[in-house]
Parts: sequence; structure tokens; C-alpha cells
Amino acid sequence: MKDHAADVSIGLLKSVPSVGAILIWASGLTIEKGVALMGGAFIALQAAYLLWRWRREARRDRD
Repeated sequence: MKDHAADVSIGLLKSVPSVGAILIWASGLTIEKGVALMGGAFIALQAAYLLWRWRREARRDRD
């Protein structure tokens, strides 16, 4: 039997760009400004993840 949870999660991930574009349009932002905001949010999330990972590795090395 196939794992339906994986299928659902993949389907949700595929719909994120479309939902994001609709939300940007509905909020009254231009697509260019929306893309710039999403790009900034993506970079901030990447930086937060890297900081978390480095802190976790430092704690593991200390123990």
C-alpha cells in the first residue's frame, strides 16, 4: 500500500507557489514586490536554519 501522507505532502508543496501568487495578488502588491519579499523571507529562513544548525553542532562537539 502506498504512503498517502507522502502523496498529500508532495501535493501541498506543489501548490505553495500558486497559493503564494494568489495571496500576493489579493494583497494588492505587484508581483515584483511580492517576489522580492518572498526572496528576502527565503534568505532569512536560510540564515536562521544555518545558525540553528551551527549552534546544534557546537553543542554536540562540546558534549
